[in-house]
Amino acid sequence: RSSFERALADFEAALALLPSSMEAIEGRGAAHARLNSYEEAIADYDKVLGQDPKRVPALILRAEALLRLAERERDRGKDPQSLYALAIEDARAALDLKADRVDARVLRAEAQLGLAAAAAGRGEDPGGWCERAALDAEAILDRDPSHADAHRIRATAYLYQGKWKASQGKDPSDFYAKAEAALGRLNAAGSAEFGTLRAKGLLATARGDLLARAGGD
Repeated sequence: RSSFERALADFEAALALLPSSMEAIEGRGAAHARLNSYEEAIADYDKVLGQDPKRVPALILRAEALLRLAERERDRGKDPQSLYALAIEDARAALDLKADRVDARVLRAEAQLGLAAAAAGRGEDPGGWCERAALDAEAILDRDPSHADAHRIRATAYLYQGKWKASQGKDPSDFYAKAEAALGRLNAAGSAEFGTLRAKGLLATARGDLLARAGGD
């Protein structure tokens, strides 16, 4: 069994002895989440927050589980918007209680980008959600100028806005230039995680769009 499966069994054993332990319920939720059982994780976080609505770690953990569930639903061709909205609400509640939680700000920005992508998929301007995500990223960068997730979020927000402008027959080069600058800062930090590589792939596609437009003029 994996370490997360063993952890889940340990939390189950603890809860057999202390059924109302918030720490054990929260821990079981985290183990469920690491095993990609997001619905079960959310149910555990619901129990914890039912007892203590201001428990910041549980709010952040539930926001993350909601975000990952939204991404899975999106990949399955289902509508993830309500899940993204719930993740944003939990992250906002956590930030209202503890404004310096960078992880909550990252999760909120990721969910805002999810709603931006959903809006663009419906043929709607994603700019408002992109701007909110970029603002969260900038707030993080004010504290930590080398924060990789914040640079990636900004780059992705600019790319979404550029692709929207291109789809409307407008010049997207200003947003693509901003995205490239943000990715340049990621390169300087040496980031190579999946989200960064995906953003770089989007930028390569964007450059292709620009070349195609130039060739058609």
